[in-house]
Amino acid sequence: MSRAIEAGTQEVILKGGRGSAKSSYAYLKLLDVFLSRPDAMWLCMRRYANTLRRSCFTNVLWAIRKRGMTLGRSHEDADFTFSVSPMEVVYNATGQKVIFSGLDDPEKLKTITFDDPAKKIEILTWEEYSQFDPADVRNVEYSVLRSDYGLEVKIFNPPPDSEHWANREAAEKAEDETVIVHHSTWRDVPEEFLGSRFVANAERMYRENPEAAKNELDGETVELEGRVFRNIEERTITDEEIAELKWIRRGVDWGYETDPWVLLDVAYDRKRREVVIFGEEWRYHMLNPDTAKVAKEHMAERGPDGRVLRDAEGDPVFRRNLPANEVRCDIAEKKSIADYKAYGIEAVGASKRVPVADGIVWLKGRAHIVIDRERAPLAYQEFVRYRAVLDKEGRFKGYSETDNHSIDAARYAVFDLIADPDIP
Repeated sequence: MSRAIEAGTQEVILKGGRGSAKSSYAYLKLLDVFLSRPDAMWLCMRRYANTLRRSCFTNVLWAIRKRGMTLGRSHEDADFTFSVSPMEVVYNATGQKVIFSGLDDPEKLKTITFDDPAKKIEILTWEEYSQFDPADVRNVEYSVLRSDYGLEVKIFNPPPDSEHWANREAAEKAEDETVIVHHSTWRDVPEEFLGSRFVANAERMYRENPEAAKNELDGETVELEGRVFRNIEERTITDEEIAELKWIRRGVDWGYETDPWVLLDVAYDRKRREVVIFGEEWRYHMLNPDTAKVAKEHMAERGPDGRVLRDAEGDPVFRRNLPANEVRCDIAEKKSIADYKAYGIEAVGASKRVPVADGIVWLKGRAHIVIDRERAPLAYQEFVRYRAVLDKEGRFKGYSETDNHSIDAARYAVFDLIADPDIP
């Protein structure tokens, strides 16, 4: 792995169980790269800023000491100086910095600048990578990696759910020859490095709770307990297939702050008894006028080249009365429905005569729920990960009301089919 990094590999995923020395290796190797590139700046990140000091910051200081270099409060008596506020470590010989940031507010990273224009962020460490939002990861990568060289190391203990986005990404990138994906466990580490107490605790966990040990110590994924939708079929849905779909509606789940606003493209094939989800939009922190613009753009007519057709004023050409452009929403949001109608969208409230549980049971009863992961990534993630609420004995208590925004949008889109007794 070290040779591959030295040869130019620029993305490394280090996953595995606890005690597998992932972070220890990463920080030592990244310090070596940092010292070999006199204009490189190093950014270390956690999902939340208040977790940085005991993880990333401590690991950097540990790596410096392991390399036999000195730390101090002034330039005169040490190789590196460090401070907690602001949290940074400076290599005195070159002025290079290791900086630390939580992703509580990703926009702050766009304002990072350095006095020396030659110096750029070239090293990026994602600690506990699976805790990040994948959209935030992409934004950071676009925002801070502006050099020809950019080494990213992503470190995490795999979540138990095999469908978690970080597990899926690691599995997909394992096939990419330009990316290193390495899995390690505590068994790969000498016992004297871990200590006899760690080994004893690990062996006890295997005896007392083998399923937890498989995930926490071996870094294995497990079947999602209480999984609701076992009829998901993930596949590519082509433009030609979409053109042949006969029954299409849109579903909207309202959201703003902690929950996203979601627009879902849903079709139904009565012969095959298949729900087809082939498109979506989702946003945070948008009011009704802005989400309406997103919805119109999404449903607009398109030319042969796939581009949105626009009228003389530059607005998208949008056919309000087309059945496929009927937007079905939570009927409780009467003001939002009225707003959409005022903006020219055919918004319809989904009847409350269809209870939530009935809608979920109906969706579960379809032969397949076909989802294109590329066209509808949020829907795919929520449907495959959606779990029933279970009691301590594992008995069914009901359906979860979290992480179900696309599921609600799908229910709204097909509410009249759910209520139709002629549709088995």
